[in-house]
Amino acid sequence: MTQAAFHSAQDAELQSAYADWAGTLRMDSLVAITLTDPCHAMAAFIGVNAAGIRCGICTKAPSDIFVELDAPLPPKPKRILVATAPFLTFTGGTTGAPKIIQRSPASWIHSFTRQSVTPNDRVAVIGSLSHSLALYAATEALFCGATPAYQSASTPIADSAASVVYATPTQLEVQCERAPPAPLVRQIYVGGGRLGSSLQDRLGKQFPNAQISAFYGAAETSFVSIADAQTPKGSVGRAFDGADVSVEDGQIHVHSPMLFDGFIGANGTLIPRPAGPVTVGELGRLDANGNLYLMGRADRQVTIADQSIHLDVVEDRILARNEIRKVAVISLPDPLRGQALYAAIQAPSTLDLPLDLPNNMRPRRVIKVDHWPLLASGKTDYTAVAALFKHTQ
Repeated sequence: MTQAAFHSAQDAELQSAYADWAGTLRMDSLVAITLTDPCHAMAAFIGVNAAGIRCGICTKAPSDIFVELDAPLPPKPKRILVATAPFLTFTGGTTGAPKIIQRSPASWIHSFTRQSVTPNDRVAVIGSLSHSLALYAATEALFCGATPAYQSASTPIADSAASVVYATPTQLEVQCERAPPAPLVRQIYVGGGRLGSSLQDRLGKQFPNAQISAFYGAAETSFVSIADAQTPKGSVGRAFDGADVSVEDGQIHVHSPMLFDGFIGANGTLIPRPAGPVTVGELGRLDANGNLYLMGRADRQVTIADQSIHLDVVEDRILARNEIRKVAVISLPDPLRGQALYAAIQAPSTLDLPLDLPNNMRPRRVIKVDHWPLLASGKTDYTAVAALFKHTQ
């Protein structure tokens, strides 16, 4: 792949229309694309950017500093457009208020050229383009000349004849539960959550011809590491090509060509990221072969009876039981122990409780949840999980 700048010939007439529209704006404008048609939204994403205007796709404009693009435009005569302005993405606010992240086209292209997507592929783009994984999948497909196949989480992937899939574990759970097998899929990239052993086993049956690559990363870092069939159990893999990963004082630090530029502040100006490696508050360790193991987020570490407990590690121990499909562990104040653990799981009704865990990791109460609480991004809604236990203390 020798392409040095982002451009796409797909929907070029629509891209030209949105580029002309953006050409009427001030160059320091910020555009929030809220178009509901994914073809129009992606055409606007590329066209507005090619006009030199920073833009992102979201469900509604985050504030009045944004110009909202919510009405589709008719196509105009095709012209060659090249993306030059930074892209904007919007975090889901899983661990705090949503943030607006600025990324350069070059930081995206670095990973595009290192994946396996070809012009012959159809790439399943699952869910809303306002979510970073779906936006990434669609943008990579267009960059590589592949065809994006936009679909909801409940639409069988076999129906779209996709050969490459980007999806979260939750989205893949839906496919395994409700959809027929998809033998045309050759590659699955899993992100946005931990891939439990139960789901991994079922993916082999649901996608019998697919190679499964689970990646670890964040909106600020893009890809950090990637795991495959040769990765040791419990690891999130070795550093992605071009990423320099280190662990200092227990925190994971990343330096790579894929790092974000910074955050967009309340007044619309860029708050540059600090120079040097980036850390996003994740704890972990590296083994002698460079395999990365996650201990969880620093803000998910609690003290119980004078012992430090990582809630994400407890979740991993619970997910190791093949019957359990989803888990969320939270802590609530306890007058004697400081904190007490509570766990929600999604598992067959025949599963015996309580769970077999070390004493310091054993939840005070475990409940089974049929309808899993999710954020719009498809990640677990921990605030909703905590509400399930508010009368149990």
